[in-house]
Amino acid sequence: MKASITSAERLSSEISTWRAGLTTDVPASVIDTIDAFKARAGETESTLTSLSADSTAGTDLTGLNQALRTVAGFDTSTFTPASPTARAALLDQFEGLARNLRASAARTPQRA
Repeated sequence: MKASITSAERLSSEISTWRAGLTTDVPASVIDTIDAFKARAGETESTLTSLSADSTAGTDLTGLNQALRTVAGFDTSTFTPASPTARAALLDQFEGLARNLRASAARTPQRA
């Protein structure tokens, strides 16, 4: 469980760092990177939901799992046809989801 929570924190930081490095003229090709981040979020959420009740006893993963599902479910269908300015706004939204993920991970107590 602790490794999955740490993985969620790391993923959120990577998304924010990646977004900060992009210019305002965002190419449509960044969708491949978004899809990779989405897949990692989905895998982490799947790992957390598959943990036994004993291993998660006393830990409420509801907020963290919801944040991971939201990142994994980010809709990229409008990204490619959008203008570079609109793509930048969509990426800002995606980064906002990463900030929410970071906050949820920080609020999830970890047992030693």
